[in-house]
Amino acid sequence: MAKIIKKVGIVFLVLVISLLLILGCMLAVNTATEDKNAELQNNDGNIQETADKSYTLSGTCSQMATTWNEAVTYSKNNSSARVNVTLGGNWIAQSNSTYVTAFGTGAGFYEGKIYINDGINMVLDLNGYAINRNLSSQTNYSGVFYVNNAMFTLKDSYYTKDKAQTMDSVAKIQSTRIGKITGNYSNGTYATLECKNGAVCNIYGGVFYNNILSPDQEAYYGNAINVESATLNIYGALVAFNRNNNYGSPTYYRSGVVLVGGSANATFYDIIIKDNIGTSQFCGFLGNSMRAHTTRIGAGVQIYDNMDDNDDQKDFFDVFSQIIESLDKDGKTTYIGISMENYEDRNKKNFLADYGKYNSANPQKYFFIDKDSYTKNYINYIVSLKNGELTSDIKLKSNTYDFVYFEDGYRKNYKDNNINHGNDYNMLEKFGTTNAVLGNIMPNTSINTLINAINFDGSEVAIYDNKGKLVFNKGTAASGVDINNNIVNAVGTGWRLETYSDNSNKIETVYLSVFGDVNGDGRITASDVAYLRQLANDAALFDSLSMHKKIAVAITNKGGITRLDAEILRFVIDKIVSLEDYV
Repeated sequence: MAKIIKKVGIVFLVLVISLLLILGCMLAVNTATEDKNAELQNNDGNIQETADKSYTLSGTCSQMATTWNEAVTYSKNNSSARVNVTLGGNWIAQSNSTYVTAFGTGAGFYEGKIYINDGINMVLDLNGYAINRNLSSQTNYSGVFYVNNAMFTLKDSYYTKDKAQTMDSVAKIQSTRIGKITGNYSNGTYATLECKNGAVCNIYGGVFYNNILSPDQEAYYGNAINVESATLNIYGALVAFNRNNNYGSPTYYRSGVVLVGGSANATFYDIIIKDNIGTSQFCGFLGNSMRAHTTRIGAGVQIYDNMDDNDDQKDFFDVFSQIIESLDKDGKTTYIGISMENYEDRNKKNFLADYGKYNSANPQKYFFIDKDSYTKNYINYIVSLKNGELTSDIKLKSNTYDFVYFEDGYRKNYKDNNINHGNDYNMLEKFGTTNAVLGNIMPNTSINTLINAINFDGSEVAIYDNKGKLVFNKGTAASGVDINNNIVNAVGTGWRLETYSDNSNKIETVYLSVFGDVNGDGRITASDVAYLRQLANDAALFDSLSMHKKIAVAITNKGGITRLDAEILRFVIDKIVSLEDYV
């Protein structure tokens, strides 16, 4: 009887262990599935590769067209089955008597364009090759891709953002193995990629270049990419070296290399839009301000150096745009120029909503105001915050002083190096600071003298000494502070100045650097001389200084700091030389 009980116990134990192992496996599978799902959800650039059918386009244009026809037909005849197509060589449109040039005819083509329509589900890998519409003159049969009420995913196995950022010329693009979409010449009817009427377009790479828009009537037009009444998601692309021509004397004509139109739902990550050329009504990225839509901007978007024929910057304009995440997420670089002329023209001063919801950094890290000589006053603006939202305000300027920085052992002025304050955040960050330095200030400068030398009234300024004590607050001096006393209350190195658009919204903070003043009392004394001598003998101590102090002690500006700098201060105290001779 004992043996039977023992055997039953052993069997029961085995069953329990087996059940536990099965349960553990199930939990492990579930956990792995959850981890994988989380990974996919967190990976903006992930593409589901599963497809019902795969094709490769190779051979002549005609042979590629035949294969494309087969792929499109398969998806259409099989309940919108997902089809993968890989480009096996450059696909160049051929001459056509009706459409000037055409990639093909029949299913999968429309007026010479590549056509994805009516529920088709296509994934096209450029595979490092080019698709070229091959147009040399304006035509109303333009366009490369026309996506209408269908699903289209465009990717390029050879594309990386790092590679795209090296594409600084057309020649470099043409000589690099990277997917390209080019050769469109539109009268405004069709952009290079049209996404319309309920379509969903996903882009994971590719270079849009050498496409021309030359509209023939008043409207909003897109050159490389146009989305309207559809969904567009871009997870990586380079749009560069395209051209938008003018339309007569436009009233409502506006064009963008990338255009978000009415009823569109567009989301952008890691797209680079740069070095495109347009006219006075052009913007690199443009949202149709006359038609409601939604534009979402994520990390890694870079829009800069898009210029018009007057050499004015025209980068970004969209009154229906919002930020959806931290703009330096995953270490990405976001850099966007704001076209204030377009915002002012539409009586809009705020742009890109929800900045404060996801970001706490100074917005100048990511945004700058375009240089615009057509309306010259826009170079006087700087990106700032108003109740956590992005806006623009007057930036600090002075005809007496200049912004300065310290690089490679030298004190340098912005004016001499063609640096525009407001576009200097990334440069300053390299030097270990994020606040600009106002320099060339002479010792024994009173608070009132400083305020009178800048473009802000005293009621719009707050000043702190080098210990962080508030000495002047929007028109009111702190107790015991005489703003006209240039000895006891002289402004000093390490003081900081804040400007305000009103009593609640700070525009910017800058540090002050008084020439020759190291200890921050605003005067040249024996203690400054002694400190300079110490710095001349201790390179590590000098390297540890904040930038505004390095600027203050670079007297001779011959590289680094020497005992000569200290001796000149000694001569200044003895009235043998004038410090102004060394600025």
